[in-house]
Amino acid sequence: MAIRSFAAWDYVIFALCLCISAAIGVYHAFFGGGQDTTEKYYYGNRNMGALPVALSMLVTYQSSIFMLGYPGEMYIYGSMFWLSFVGVGLGFVLVAVLEVPLLHPLNIRSAFEYLEARFRSPLPRKLASFMSVILYAIFMGLVVYGPAITLKTVTEFPLWASMLIVAAGGIFYTSIGGFKAVIWADVFQCIIIIIGIFAILIQGLIKVGGSKEVWRINDMYGRIQFNEFSPDITVRHTIWGMVIANMIQFFSLGYSQMIVQRIMSTPTTGKAMQASFIAIPGFALFGSISCFIGLMAFAFNVQQGCDPLSEKIIVRPEQVLPYFVMDIFDNIPGMPGVFLAALFSASLSTLSSGLNSLPTIMWEDFVKPHCGLRFSEVKATMFGKILVICFGSLAIGFAYLAYLLGGPIVQMTSTVTSCVNGPILGMFVMGAVFKSANAKGAIIGCLSGFIFLLWIAMGKVVENYTTPRLPGGPTTNCSKPLYQSPSNASARTLDFAAFFNYTSTESSNSFVEPSHLNHDEVLGVYKISYIWYTAIGMLVCIVVGMIVSVLTGGLRTADDVDAKYLFHVRRRYDSKRVKQYELKPRTQKWSEIETSVELVPEKW
Repeated sequence: MAIRSFAAWDYVIFALCLCISAAIGVYHAFFGGGQDTTEKYYYGNRNMGALPVALSMLVTYQSSIFMLGYPGEMYIYGSMFWLSFVGVGLGFVLVAVLEVPLLHPLNIRSAFEYLEARFRSPLPRKLASFMSVILYAIFMGLVVYGPAITLKTVTEFPLWASMLIVAAGGIFYTSIGGFKAVIWADVFQCIIIIIGIFAILIQGLIKVGGSKEVWRINDMYGRIQFNEFSPDITVRHTIWGMVIANMIQFFSLGYSQMIVQRIMSTPTTGKAMQASFIAIPGFALFGSISCFIGLMAFAFNVQQGCDPLSEKIIVRPEQVLPYFVMDIFDNIPGMPGVFLAALFSASLSTLSSGLNSLPTIMWEDFVKPHCGLRFSEVKATMFGKILVICFGSLAIGFAYLAYLLGGPIVQMTSTVTSCVNGPILGMFVMGAVFKSANAKGAIIGCLSGFIFLLWIAMGKVVENYTTPRLPGGPTTNCSKPLYQSPSNASARTLDFAAFFNYTSTESSNSFVEPSHLNHDEVLGVYKISYIWYTAIGMLVCIVVGMIVSVLTGGLRTADDVDAKYLFHVRRRYDSKRVKQYELKPRTQKWSEIETSVELVPEKW
């Protein structure tokens, strides 16, 4: 296989898409209604439509992670991950029916403003905000890392320059255009992503010979797996994990500032619910196509007699798709540029969302409560623009760190986000379900969940517990490597591989266990699949938090909780209790009990 390179048309198409995204930012900076207030800059004046918000939600979390990570995941671990989109859909149903009716009527600005109002203390809000700032900075680094490693795969373009291009593009139009620029750039980028993935799908099917051939080859190599029903949470991917654990994971993402900010940008609760429901089929469609492309890439490489991962022509799962694209579009000028434009669009959409959300958190949760009166609206928006530049620069540093760590980008993202989002989700659920939950319980529960997950993750590093990948394809027709990592890359990757439950692709085709590792001696908790981390963090937070709440007087203050801070289903439950109580026949003895115990607050 010859070394591939981009033609002039590829760079022209790629540059054109970047310029259009930048132009959207320029338009909204000067002609899009102004950015002179924080309400306009951070929330688009709360008049966004359901469809653009839905598309923005879709591409916010479907960045380079789905463009590169999902095909790589299917390529090395098989089709079980495909079922995760059932859980994703259910997760966003929970967002629409539970979260939106809870948060939108409160007219909050920060996602964590709810925690302060519900628990009557700023400490839960500060804790969640601080953890989220760290998380988003790391998450944006992973987003920048995706397209950078792609350019490194298919061109001689320097890695640092790739990272700089993505970060600079996102910083530019986010800082000058604000929230509206982010939303409408997301819409444009969504169109580019659709064009890109459908072009790959159609051309790939033509090259391989149809979907039946894709399925046949992958089944022959043991990659068609939909029958893992084991209840064991140490099994990497099972049906229960893909559906239940993913449902909880994506429900937790609904409480992130990036999603809450979009929910609050709509004028009514109905519009916000509508946007959430519209995003569900988009997640399922985009994700399914990306997963199928991973199987298609494996089938194509088997037909060609060269598995680039097994031969170490490429060394990371994220490089599977760009290598495949350069193969199938080798005689079609401009199409690799369309793919690169789609990939960069996917990353820019997520990066810009993070860059818009992080200054919102910093301003609303840390600066405004203490010295907000010293800032005029104009100065406040300028402060936000400066923060965009600072966090964008920080993302470049985390992107390079992601490159050093290695591992599948899907697991990298899931592991990092779960350690934070799981405990934070636990605080929200505690507050919205249990009236006796208090601030002390929320704080201690959240910290307990975070520490427990961090212990598991670090335990994987110490024990070097990894999961073997499936056997690769043939390598008889492979020739000159397209990309070769530095001589010390293997050592760097293996040092951290266990953190992501991953076997380095730079190892041999068959999995070789490290000599010092005995799986029977590994503590069971270190074997837990990464997919369950969010659910575990949430449960630990709730259990520990409720115990602490009860011990610190939460039961005495339960009746003082306003119904607007509870899930709608919880309010209906309390309403039924009221009706049942009113319909009971009153005897003298029962009346005496009623006068001494107020079962339901009178204001409800």
